[in-house]
Amino acid sequence: MLAVGIVVGKFVGFVLSMLLVGARLLSWLLERIAATNSRQLFTLAVVAAAMSIGFGVAELLGLSSLLVPFLPVLWSASLGAC
Repeated sequence: MLAVGIVVGKFVGFVLSMLLVGARLLSWLLERIAATNSRQLFTLAVVAAAMSIGFGVAELLGLSSLLVPFLPVLWSASLGAC
């Protein structure tokens, strides 16, 4: 039961940090990259951010690395990109 509480606590901490820091920092960074008018650079930045967040969540929550490819899809769907 304690292990479930630890995982839930980590998850809540991650969600709060993404809402507070990630929303501002990531949007600011992507706006700066979009200002360069380079589609390739913007695509690379989005994919790198999504994979970094996916691997970070998998490591933080102790998930299998097999789930990592699905985490960016869930993340982008929560932003309304899909």
